[in-house]
Amino acid sequence: MLPQLEPRADEIAELATRRLRERGEREARDLEETLRRQRERIVEELDRHESQHAQITLDFDDDERRQLQTNMRYWRTRLDQFDRDLKHEPGRIRAFYEVQAKRVEPVGLVYLWPETN
Repeated sequence: MLPQLEPRADEIAELATRRLRERGEREARDLEETLRRQRERIVEELDRHESQHAQITLDFDDDERRQLQTNMRYWRTRLDQFDRDLKHEPGRIRAFYEVQAKRVEPVGLVYLWPETN
């Protein structure tokens, strides 16, 4: 029975592999787009705060200034992380959806029917 099932199993496996690869590509593109948009927003926010720092912090007390400085330091650090993420994460997503192994497992089904029926 297995020789008759193998061609059909190969056909279904190929379809599943293709769909998984497409899903991996789509998710990798979506992730890359999301990371780029987030990076752009942080760059804009950081530029705005750096260019207007004196004006923005005019009414700030010491705690608010310290918080803004902390935020700006984090934004700079996050920009470096975006570069690393854009370089590695899309490939990691694609690799996650790659099929590593295929196998065919024949399964039998037995119906038990009572004699009294």
